[in-house]
Amino acid sequence: MKNKSMILTILVACPLLAQSNLPELAYRVVPDWPHLPAAWNFRETPGIAVDGRQHVFVVHRGEHPIMEFDDKGKFVRSFGDTLFDRAHAVRFDRDGNLWAVDDGSHVVVRLDAEGHVKMVLGRFRKPGAAVTPAHPGSKGIRDEDVLLFNRPTDIAFAPNGDFYVSDGYGNSRIVKFSKGRFLKTWGTKGTGKGQFDTPHSVAVDKQGRVYVADRENYRIQIFDAEGQFLQQCPGGFISHRTSHCIWPMVMTTAC
Repeated sequence: MKNKSMILTILVACPLLAQSNLPELAYRVVPDWPHLPAAWNFRETPGIAVDGRQHVFVVHRGEHPIMEFDDKGKFVRSFGDTLFDRAHAVRFDRDGNLWAVDDGSHVVVRLDAEGHVKMVLGRFRKPGAAVTPAHPGSKGIRDEDVLLFNRPTDIAFAPNGDFYVSDGYGNSRIVKFSKGRFLKTWGTKGTGKGQFDTPHSVAVDKQGRVYVADRENYRIQIFDAEGQFLQQCPGGFISHRTSHCIWPMVMTTAC
């Protein structure tokens, strides 16, 4: 079963990818999918992820916050109770680990197959305000504040295992890690190239380019792996499954 999402708008390619073919949008509605347990409901559903078995993991802002379904929509299990203040995203890395972003408690967590927390980035309910670029020395980072998120929004994984966190509602930056180790950060609040106003989503393509949904500036910004600005797409959004930058005629935003 191919994993697809429905897009109800007219699409054109970003200038950087103008010579690439857009993914085929052969979508259809699957009625009554998924099948929730009796009396269960989704509330706000900010994130969805698919693992190697084509099982679908939905995070929502209510009871039983992470629900797993098989590819037919059959309920498998739920987990994550008491984990989130305000869930914002779930993603699988290339090794099959599930990561969850909680903008309410300012953390990004890695979970094992049983739903237990194995790694925490940031400090629980402790926001950071420093966005000055910092680089680790021989003794690591001395300014702890640069490692603290302020309402992070998303996470994306590069082919080499590095990953990026969009941070977020409180800060206006991208933070780069390798195997959980801080590497660098870039971005400040503003409207210029390399500046952000609510970096709301992030994706990485096969070439390692980083795509940032700069929500309140109504654009996608594209960077190389080290944060050097390459291109921007006005009024776009990101396809995580294809790492395409897509520009709808009418842009919608989500909380």
